[in-house]
Amino acid sequence: TILIIGGAIIGVAMFVVISALLNGSKAEIIKKVTGTSAHIIVKEKDREPKTLEEIDLSNLKPGTLLVTDQEKVSLRKAKVSSWPLLKEQLFKIDENVEALSPNASGQCFISRGEKTMSVIVDGVIPEMADKVINVSDKVKEGSFLSMNNDQIVIGKKLAKDLGVKLKDRVRLLSAEGVTRTCMVSGIYSLGVGNLDGGFAFTTLDNAQQLFKLDNDIISLEIHLKDIYSADKVADKIKAQTEYEAESWMTTNIGLMQAIKAQDNTGYLIKYFSMVIVALAIASVLVVSVIEKSKDIGILKAMGATNKSIVRIFLIEGLIVGLIGAIVGTSIGLCMAYGLKQCSTEIEFEGSTYSSYPMEFSFYDIITAMVTSIMTGLLGAIFPARRASKMDVVVC
Repeated sequence: TILIIGGAIIGVAMFVVISALLNGSKAEIIKKVTGTSAHIIVKEKDREPKTLEEIDLSNLKPGTLLVTDQEKVSLRKAKVSSWPLLKEQLFKIDENVEALSPNASGQCFISRGEKTMSVIVDGVIPEMADKVINVSDKVKEGSFLSMNNDQIVIGKKLAKDLGVKLKDRVRLLSAEGVTRTCMVSGIYSLGVGNLDGGFAFTTLDNAQQLFKLDNDIISLEIHLKDIYSADKVADKIKAQTEYEAESWMTTNIGLMQAIKAQDNTGYLIKYFSMVIVALAIASVLVVSVIEKSKDIGILKAMGATNKSIVRIFLIEGLIVGLIGAIVGTSIGLCMAYGLKQCSTEIEFEGSTYSSYPMEFSFYDIITAMVTSIMTGLLGAIFPARRASKMDVVVC
């Protein structure tokens, strides 16, 4: 009895610890993705130019001179005009839209002395961008919110590669041939190697001049209250506006599939452990039926019904399940909390990860307790039925 109760306790404790570990891993990965990018990016749709074969010429009179000019799509920037009006419209589309930030981004060469590197420069309004990506909390030196038109904020890895420090000046050369000199007003670290080494921030006005956008922007970035509603909100934006909307879930479809596969693996491990506990309970109670066969016979001779015999063994299974649920959950929570306290930061390729990223879920705790109780009852069904069918004469 002690061994089977111990098995139930260990099974529930493992259920709780594995659930906390899987939840923590998923939350950390999603935080890495959504913490460094917008939840939804709204931009102009790419419009393919029509060829002469696709143009309807039936209404033209014979002899009409037609002149066409076809520009490569790759050479055109899909610009968003009148973005303040679009911003107001997006706030009204869904209540999950919490913050918006205009963005004018493009490829640039950044150089300091003889060192030149390729980076993506994001032109933003610092106050608005900080509500979407929260860059200010990740700035290690200098400031992001006080950035001016002649200033730039770069990643820690990029600063190291260029050999620059705070208040040094760097030169930017855009693909449009515009050159500007900016002072490094901040150095950030997002904890993601390719972002810390390949991205830089400047003001929206500065970027619009760099990329010859006039007053237009490239995209509007959205921060949501509920990150998992991104696909639904993006679909509503596409349906109610003429713009393209891409959610973080669509952009990271491979990551979402990997997380789903991880969840499925976790479910198998957790519930198979409970199946093992159920089999252990059943095996112990079957032995108990054999050992108590004379007592069962005496009870039946005294008038005990089959239902009452079944009830006795189901109560035994319920008691085992309840003890496993209460004690196992308590031990599991203590183990998970202890691992969380012992967790250390691991750095790999510029990114930092927690060794034990534990995250507790009330739903998983209740599931573990209910599963333990149900396991105890299910494990007792077969022995209970066997006990109820025992012949009094044989006993």
